[in-house]
Amino acid sequence: MQEGDRLALVRYSSGVQVLSGLGESTPAELHQMIAGLRADGSTNFYGGLETGFQIAEAARDPERQSRVILLSDGQPTAGNTNESSIVNMADGYIGEAIGLTTIGVGRDFNVGLMRGLAERGAGNFYFLEDASAIAEVFTDELDYFSWPLALGVSIEVEAGPSYGLGEVIGTRLWQTEGAVGKVQLPAVFLASRTSSTPDPNGRRGGGSTLFVRLQPNSAGTSIDPQKVASIRLRYRDAQTGEALAQDIDVTSPTDPGVTPEEAWFSHQAMAKNYAAYNAFLGLRAAAEAAASDYDCALSVLDQIGAATRAWQMQYEDPDLDADLALIDQFSANLRAQGAWTSDGDAPLAACSPDYNPNDRPPYGDDVYYDGACSVGRGQGAGGSLLAIGLALVLAARRRRR
Repeated sequence: MQEGDRLALVRYSSGVQVLSGLGESTPAELHQMIAGLRADGSTNFYGGLETGFQIAEAARDPERQSRVILLSDGQPTAGNTNESSIVNMADGYIGEAIGLTTIGVGRDFNVGLMRGLAERGAGNFYFLEDASAIAEVFTDELDYFSWPLALGVSIEVEAGPSYGLGEVIGTRLWQTEGAVGKVQLPAVFLASRTSSTPDPNGRRGGGSTLFVRLQPNSAGTSIDPQKVASIRLRYRDAQTGEALAQDIDVTSPTDPGVTPEEAWFSHQAMAKNYAAYNAFLGLRAAAEAAASDYDCALSVLDQIGAATRAWQMQYEDPDLDADLALIDQFSANLRAQGAWTSDGDAPLAACSPDYNPNDRPPYGDDVYYDGACSVGRGQGAGGSLLAIGLALVLAARRRRR
């Protein structure tokens, strides 16, 4: 905390207790209170969150950024445990310009509730697999998750005449109707990891990249076939309130159904996001295949692991190292159950006829390049995978509470 910052501390278990109101305690006293916290009783999730919102609301000031930081396993067991009621209560306070950041602790926390609340609350969502990573979140991230970049963000994607909208990864608030998809975000915040050697059991998450899959229509059209999509961005400057807008068209150098020879990025920052996206797709495909065919699952992991390692030879990144460790662990578990593949040259050869990789394809032999759009190879026959990543970067003066 810096001069002028104010922090309140609320403890909740079976009941709720305000240990310190805003500005009532010194940093040393707050440290002492936190050191004395112990797991006790149940989890009055609703009561603890509502109390935090009430404190923030009572002290609202247009010159300060008000934010509630919720640390929990996200499993309500006392008080009002209805998740819809929790979300509705939070929405009321969030609509009054009070932000919410959620930090999920442990491997069994309620991902849907904690992430959904953070998205509604214009905040970041963190997953702490191990308690030791809490220090990293608060020391490395405090300057970021209390700093809004843009307010009232609206992103709309309209597919080109030869394309259709597919799966969207990066938000659960996305809505698709026909050829148009959109998402409304109350605010956008910076997120950063400054540690060069994060704990392998530490936190994951923070910010987000939005990936929208567009795939060629079966019928296709001769009208502007290389126009993939139109993107409309609307937001308000977090400092001045000025309404800003940007419209761009996404085009492909190849016609629909023609796979590009090389992956391409309009900005270097997209390379890591695309690699992480593909690692996720491969892990998901392997998990789905493992339900019925261990050999097929291992083949997918061999493919995704080889591609990720090739990427790491050019761009070393600790998050991708963590993904590789997960891929290796998954592969070892499958081999322990008798899974086998002949080689990595035909990674899907072992898949059973019942498993269709075209439904949710992992990426193939993509090659990553420096330069927020990317086009890469997909596994679908006669088709290609197009991923659109949107990055918004603004400058804003800090407002803190």
